[in-house]
Amino acid sequence: MKELRWLKPSRRFIGLMGLLFTAIFSLETLAIIGFGLPSFMVNLVYLMAGVFVVALVVDLILVKRIPSPKIRRTVPGYLSLMQWNEVTLTLDNQSSHALSLTLFDHVPAGIAYRALPKEIELGEFTHKIGYGIHPSSRGYYEWECCEVMIESPLKLWGDRRQIALPSKTRVYPDFTKLYGGGLETIEEWIHQLGIRVQQRRGDGQSFHQLREFMQGDTLKQVDWKASAKHRKPITKEMQEERDQHIIFVLDCGLKMRIKEYDLTHFDHVLNASLLLSYVALKQEDAVGLTTFATPNGAHLPPKKGVGQLNALLNAVYTLECTREVPDFDALIKRLLTDVKRRSLIIFLTNLRNHEDEATLEAFKLLTKKHEVLIASLREEVTDTLMKTDVHDLDSALTYCGTVKHLSDRRALYDNLYKRRLPIIEALPSEFAPALINHYLA
Repeated sequence: MKELRWLKPSRRFIGLMGLLFTAIFSLETLAIIGFGLPSFMVNLVYLMAGVFVVALVVDLILVKRIPSPKIRRTVPGYLSLMQWNEVTLTLDNQSSHALSLTLFDHVPAGIAYRALPKEIELGEFTHKIGYGIHPSSRGYYEWECCEVMIESPLKLWGDRRQIALPSKTRVYPDFTKLYGGGLETIEEWIHQLGIRVQQRRGDGQSFHQLREFMQGDTLKQVDWKASAKHRKPITKEMQEERDQHIIFVLDCGLKMRIKEYDLTHFDHVLNASLLLSYVALKQEDAVGLTTFATPNGAHLPPKKGVGQLNALLNAVYTLECTREVPDFDALIKRLLTDVKRRSLIIFLTNLRNHEDEATLEAFKLLTKKHEVLIASLREEVTDTLMKTDVHDLDSALTYCGTVKHLSDRRALYDNLYKRRLPIIEALPSEFAPALINHYLA
């Protein structure tokens, strides 16, 4: 991209031009009506006009000879969604004189900014400025150019220049606690969310040992025959499932476009899945993901290690919701075919009452080969509407519609419970803690 330039008259130019025009117009008007001024005054006005034209031309030539400042932009390599970050611009004056200029950086669409444009007095030394950016959607972003307007020496012209200055960055889901601080910061954040991180006791399928009942054990773990024999509560401890594979199944369909707390439901489940991924990788489980209801989805096989978290972030940061209706039947058939090893498959979605009996049976079929968890978001607006006073027909219809919606959803959950399909439902603000606590339970 070549440097583009436009000339713009300054306010001083417009003001002086207005004064001269008024003076000449007044002289001509007075001459027409017979009140002519002395000739030396007329000549003085036209001399001033001539000097003004010469000054315009000279100032124009001078400003066009001023070299553009050298500009360097520093943008973080990654940004977090809905978080403020700073961009730094470094300017070096290539002219032998100080410059007065106005700077505006062309920020990509989808990123809000503050503290732009900037008015700068650029001397002979390097000058640094910064401005804030606030991305409102995930994805890949590119800066193309930066714009400066240099004042001419006599301040009659503004030379507007668009300087090619490419930069790029990626906007990831809001997972700054992983990259913004050390391990202790992450643990504190998880604790503040209400997540009880603890060493998992054996809850697998293989028997490990019998031991005395301890605080925290459940009645489900009690071995009643051994308890009767020893005349005290005895707990059956199972061998912990190691190297568990966890696969997140992300719904990218129409229902995930709902927006709450400045984020879509899809962004909320992304944040929760990434946080759970961090916890699961700490537990030495392997984590992967797949998507559905989107033509341009992502698929990442389960792997262990910290590097997998980076792979997850790179796989999901460009994902967007579509207007497609999710096809659970086709999805489950694909999972039964593609996922060979027994895994914990977590569906992250927003279930409605549209799922039919065939879909529920498909979920049940999947449980024969894998552990299944259905994690569904609940819209906060429904809770708000249930608390709203009914005072006219419109509010009554809204209330009745909300009751019908919640009733249908409850009926769907009852059908899932009857088939022994585990499900958790939570508001967006409570989704991550609910999901991780269920995993660690």
